[in-house]
Amino acid sequence: MDLCCGSGCLLITSLLELPSLEKAVGVDISENALQIARTNARRMLPSSTRSQVQWINADVFSMLQREATESAHGDVEPVDCIISNPPYIPSKDLLSLDVEVRDHEPHIALNGGETGLLFYQLLADHAHRLLNENGLIFVEFGVEQKESVMDMFEKSGHWAWVENRKDWSS
Repeated sequence: MDLCCGSGCLLITSLLELPSLEKAVGVDISENALQIARTNARRMLPSSTRSQVQWINADVFSMLQREATESAHGDVEPVDCIISNPPYIPSKDLLSLDVEVRDHEPHIALNGGETGLLFYQLLADHAHRLLNENGLIFVEFGVEQKESVMDMFEKSGHWAWVENRKDWSS
């Protein structure tokens, strides 16, 4: 499951790199982003693989904050793995981004709240409800956010193990 899937590149790449995946779910608040993700999937994935993908237009905040007695989303069964590259730019830094990013990326895909950590706290506290037992979550975050993000996951009490790995491009 890719939370805040945007154009779908993480989910599509996962399906291409891990052909044994039986199902995949992409979730984004933006219907426009999901349209782009669907188009990218049609271009990149074989039809047999495309049929394994479910695209959901939903607010990840609402999905994760439902009562613990409910499933996190009525249309989604628990999954083995969550990937997410959520918005992580602090609100105050949005105007100072490179023009290519600031003027061409939707602000909803960039704005991580006052500290840039809004989504991470939500994921640390609630994403486990979308996972099967022993499920994993992988998140991308800004370089300066490493300690804060790891601390959130460790202190939440829902994750047996928290580890940081460098981005392949680093």
